[in-house]
Amino acid sequence: MESRRISNSSGNSGLLIEVNSLTKVFGHGNSQVNAVTDLSFSAKPGRVTGFLGPNGAGKTTSLRCLVNLVAPTTGSATFSGISYHDLDQPAHSIGVSLGFTGIHPGRSAYSHLKVLATAGKKNTVSQGCNSKNLHGQTLFNSV
Repeated sequence: MESRRISNSSGNSGLLIEVNSLTKVFGHGNSQVNAVTDLSFSAKPGRVTGFLGPNGAGKTTSLRCLVNLVAPTTGSATFSGISYHDLDQPAHSIGVSLGFTGIHPGRSAYSHLKVLATAGKKNTVSQGCNSKNLHGQTLFNSV
């Protein structure tokens, strides 16, 4: 597999996130659980995108498939057409927050992403999320 660094022609170093017909089934036979069924979406670079839904709706499983922590049963997830596995230094390009361990309830989404970006040695976070709160949301960012 070839790894590549991505940047687009507009000078924005963000990545287009595309998920196509993603399905994840856990278990076998009578004990199968459909965690995600036929999910498709795209998220533009430089935007914070939230997954909202009740517990068990597949939000975290979808994000885990996006960053290769769990293999999808079918479908694909790519960043500007390249899978997470094939990106050059993916942790420097992709920030993902799974769950809420260690998030202060009064912290804004911008503040939280700034902490994650600093930890990942990334210097930019979109100002567009400055007034949003993280409470009750799963967020990912591709700045």
